[in-house]
Amino acid sequence: MTRLIAAGKYDAVAICLLHASADDAHERAVGKALAARLPGIPISTSAEVAREIGEYERMSTVTANAYVQPMVTRYLASLVDRLAQLGLDATLDIMVSNGGFTTGALASRVPIRLLESGPPAA
Repeated sequence: MTRLIAAGKYDAVAICLLHASADDAHERAVGKALAARLPGIPISTSAEVAREIGEYERMSTVTANAYVQPMVTRYLASLVDRLAQLGLDATLDIMVSNGGFTTGALASRVPIRLLESGPPAA
């Protein structure tokens, strides 16, 4: 099984176990095991991304997070590089959907929280 997992071509992985909203120990264990076998591949767990009751809500959210994560990570890294090329030595703060701000690194880890950040910014 380990060889099959390591041989796969993944852009990202989403993990959602049934009762992870109550206790995410097994999700974290699966995530840790996959991270060891898939170095460099982003892994999202539902309890980290959307810790709420309801497996449909958690699964759809963590799947969307994993889907956009590689693209958002590349974009934010490119943005940081361009800012550095312009000689701007500042932190990158990004607005999230609740109106607060987060770092570029955390936005790369949980990009789904950027969804609908435009209306609070307005």
